[in-house]
Amino acid sequence: RRFCQVKRVPESERDHAKEALKKEKAVKFKKLSSEVIRRRREQLLDDESMKLTAKVLEINPEFYTAWNLRRLIIDQSLKGEQQGGQPQQEAPP
Repeated sequence: RRFCQVKRVPESERDHAKEALKKEKAVKFKKLSSEVIRRRREQLLDDESMKLTAKVLEINPEFYTAWNLRRLIIDQSLKGEQQGGQPQQEAPP
């Protein structure tokens, strides 16, 4: 007798789907984390770096390099405000 009329997916298919999602998440994290590290190394302290760190921290909140980059961006922004000017932005390419 069927109770909910819900088709059951075999466990092997569910496991395969879970593994595919984990792999996709890992690839995305690797790409984002590499970009965060590059921006940290090059001292690119702009809005784009802040957005990028937010994305990577959604995936892994224990990625301390991203937190440190955010702190640097905020520090720079606060220093710019204390000096009475706008926060310094990177020069356009």
